[in-house]
Amino acid sequence: MQAKYAGDLGDFGKLGLLRWLVGIHPATANDGKILLSLGILWYLASPHVDRGSSKGDGKHVRYLSYEMPNRFSECDEVLFSALKSIGLNEKEERRSFSKMGSGIGALEAADIWYRNKTKFFAKSCDDYGQPLSQEARKEWFLEGCKAVTNCDLVFVDPDNGLMEDQLSEASVSAKHVLLSEIKELWNVGHSLVIYHTPNRKIKGVTHNQQIREWSCRLQKMLPNCSLWGGRYGRGSSRAFFVLAHKKHHDVLKVRLEEFRKSQWVTNNHWDRDSFPHSV
Repeated sequence: MQAKYAGDLGDFGKLGLLRWLVGIHPATANDGKILLSLGILWYLASPHVDRGSSKGDGKHVRYLSYEMPNRFSECDEVLFSALKSIGLNEKEERRSFSKMGSGIGALEAADIWYRNKTKFFAKSCDDYGQPLSQEARKEWFLEGCKAVTNCDLVFVDPDNGLMEDQLSEASVSAKHVLLSEIKELWNVGHSLVIYHTPNRKIKGVTHNQQIREWSCRLQKMLPNCSLWGGRYGRGSSRAFFVLAHKKHHDVLKVRLEEFRKSQWVTNNHWDRDSFPHSV
């Protein structure tokens, strides 16, 4: 997660999914099901280094300039309005954030959460652009785990996504969540939502195939979980995995089934085959 992109198309998709799953979105808030508490581990990447060209960044908040109603606001008007105030205000400043997490702070302060049921962890998981040592990464992760203690659902939001543990390496990429970290969060009782960027450089393998492959790997690692995978295609291709403990299975299953029928899918923001029956 990079603070300079607060409010962009990626945020709209992932925050919309989270609001739907925990029961904040109007379509799920009155569905008679339990309201889930939410913890967010931002896996915040330092803004102090150039992480690639910023050319074209503005196009990812251009959607917020559309008059309402539009194909975005129809999905979640409250979220769209909140991000409009964040993304457009910061559009000219997004390349010059000097304070760590300034964009993240705006998202956390937005009126899109149930305050007494939402916890955040936004400490940088690198050292001014340099990877943390394995020991420092473990300390960072332990602090993050404490920050989201007792949350029903935890969202992990690394810049790039899932990665196997590299035991031979001296440091750990800030852009990834390790499979061992996923397992540890699962083992303490959290159901999970995981962000992952499909690899655009693998020839002959589609993004949906990569989602299925990662789903199988996660299922093999956590055989007792119920797991769904989906692809959000606005701006760039993004994958999300929902892993449910038995205690949260029924409510998440029903909400994902309703999500597939919603304007999030019919307006072509999410693939129509997103979040099929648990693998």
